[in-house]
Amino acid sequence: MIYHEFDSSHRKRLNSHKSSNPSAKEETDLFLKFHEALSVAKNAAYKFLEKGLGGLFEPDHQFFVEPAISFLSKRIGADRLMAHIET
Repeated sequence: MIYHEFDSSHRKRLNSHKSSNPSAKEETDLFLKFHEALSVAKNAAYKFLEKGLGGLFEPDHQFFVEPAISFLSKRIGADRLMAHIET
């Protein structure tokens, strides 16, 4: 996400972070340093799920889309990352 969605300054920061933390043991540290990328990724994931699930349900069953997104994100363990999405 950082390499493809942001400018070179973000890529330089990421490379610097990776070289100073070669084990990458602290994901939280990465999330804190690149919160913009996390926000973009969360919103993109939500939009993909919303569009895909919206296509699965009939028009009169669109109210199932939000619960389905919630179920899937919990099922794969992404619910903590998907919290507080700006839709």
